[in-house]
Amino acid sequence: MKENTFKLEQYQKEPLEWFDEIPVFSRSDFYNENYERISNDHLCHFKKTGLNPFMNEDHWLEIEYSTCKIIKKYCKPGNRILDVGVGMGRILDRFPEFDRYGMDISHGYLRHAKLKGIDVCLSRIEDMPT
Repeated sequence: MKENTFKLEQYQKEPLEWFDEIPVFSRSDFYNENYERISNDHLCHFKKTGLNPFMNEDHWLEIEYSTCKIIKKYCKPGNRILDVGVGMGRILDRFPEFDRYGMDISHGYLRHAKLKGIDVCLSRIEDMPT
């Protein structure tokens, strides 16, 4: 098996498989496949324009800002932080001082977040590798 940056020793179960060096803890089904199509449309549009095709940029930034405000209030450098529904990793990208983890059900989003140095896994919340 290839060396992975994901810290498996923190989890109580092994992944079902690896995809692009990303551990996978949930089986694919219609829900995941549909979400993958939506996220692919989002990523394609974002790569071309830098914008989210599904919401106004100001609204997107406002949502992220409110989350960042909470993180700054309650987290200290060196803390672990998990973003469930990490998407493209835009929030965690702002906090390199944390031990950052991201979980999502889109391979495309996870590949994008991983490029930002975030340790990622593919999992639904009910399959979360605790």
